Amino acid sequence: MMRRFISRIDRGLYPHYSDNWDNALFRELLLTALGPQSDVLDLGAGSGYVRQMNLRGVAGCVRGIDPDQRVLDNPNQDEAKIGSGESIPYPAATFDLVFSNNVLEHLESPARVFREIARVLRPGGRFFGKTPNARHYVPVVARLTSQCLHETVNRLRGRAEADTFPTLYRANTPGRIRHYAELAGL
Repeated sequence: MMRRFISRIDRGLYPHYSDNWDNALFRELLLTALGPQSDVLDLGAGSGYVRQMNLRGVAGCVRGIDPDQRVLDNPNQDEAKIGSGESIPYPAATFDLVFSNNVLEHLESPARVFREIARVLRPGGRFFGKTPNARHYVPVVARLTSQCLHETVNRLRGRAEADTFPTLYRANTPGRIRHYAELAGL
């Protein structure tokens, strides 16, 4: 029921897009930056339930990190490690592309994470991050409600409680993202 309600709101606000339109558009953007030999890092890869983020077969090697141990079973990764964006467990200049899908809103130390992204990118490498704008209706409502309510709403939407994380919204406006990217040299 809640899933239908959320879909109805999205269709009303975005009548020309289907469900998961944001993930589909983000995937298309990522594909424009990939080559068949690209080394890719999925920062915050999670369990792999977002099928649009599966880049295996279109990139040379896709690696993922996440603090959640379910990343080790993520089918979208050629290699997965338990890890954090604050200390990415790979050497400098490893990746052609780093991306994060709905991760930036959870960052405790955005400046540190952006520095780490810059460190692991090769010269000319690119970072793509999709995150809700802090001024969109969902984050505004989220900031006014408890984590328990988020978990309940997401469960009603069919999302596992384990996939609901606290949101801090410290890097969730174009200006804040630009600020952290520039500080990191991106």
